Amino acid sequence: IAVWVATYYVIVATLADFPERPKLDFIHNAVTYGNLMLIATAFSAFSIGWRLTPYKNTEFIFKVLTVIIGLIGLVLTHTRGVWLAIPFIIIISGLIFYQKIGWKKIIVSLGIVSVVLVGTFTSSSVLPERIATGIHEIKECTSTNSLAFSSMCNRIQLWHAALLIFKKNPILGSGSTANFPKALPSFAEQKIVSPQVAKEFGEPHSEIMQQLSAFGLMGFISLLLIYFAPSYIFLRRIRSQKGDLSSKIGAAIGLTVCTGFFIFGLTELMFRTMHMVSFYAVMVGWALALSDPES
Repeated sequence: IAVWVATYYVIVATLADFPERPKLDFIHNAVTYGNLMLIATAFSAFSIGWRLTPYKNTEFIFKVLTVIIGLIGLVLTHTRGVWLAIPFIIIISGLIFYQKIGWKKIIVSLGIVSVVLVGTFTSSSVLPERIATGIHEIKECTSTNSLAFSSMCNRIQLWHAALLIFKKNPILGSGSTANFPKALPSFAEQKIVSPQVAKEFGEPHSEIMQQLSAFGLMGFISLLLIYFAPSYIFLRRIRSQKGDLSSKIGAAIGLTVCTGFFIFGLTELMFRTMHMVSFYAVMVGWALALSDPES
């Protein structure tokens, strides 16, 4: 249901803003919106192997359609970073089903999935163009114009500023996320960030950099534990001989949430708002219960 509703909103925004990128700020920014869409689409894909109703064929068709609809919605968001997590989701899928259908079928299935994903990605003229633009922006920022105002260069400037704050107090950082935007005008004077970046951005555009600058190594370690402590449990449950397929799918759902938030958090502030923190906590807790082989 989440996938269908999310894609509906993307289509409405696309039609309203065409040919520009759809504006989804009324819910999240487009990046976070696309990230959450991928997570929900992955849940639907995993559940194809987990029968939930007496209507086996109808359920299968609906789930497959949901995955297709989710991929269409992802393409329409024009989000680049979301595609970085897809290879990891494919690997998680292989871990779930290899004991049931064998590695040979898994490899063939993953090959088919990869072809479908590549076809989906290249079906949009915008996404490949945005990838090429991102590469050009990185090259420009790291060579000829370090203060260029562009999507990728803005991030590089903000990450540089965050690392400089971190170096002043590597153990505890600046002590608060509120100190980062206060430091940007000084960095603009030193030509570390552009005046426009200092004016328009109040966070480092990275969960990792946010923790390093605000809370130092203590915050960084805490964040890694939030990602990887439950990931370790989920991975063990996927590989365990205990539990049925439904518990392994529950573990895959949890591992997807943890892995997805980690990957997305490299270039985006996923824990920007309390409702995103709550979503992560509730989904991880639910997946821990769902994947418990003893329950």
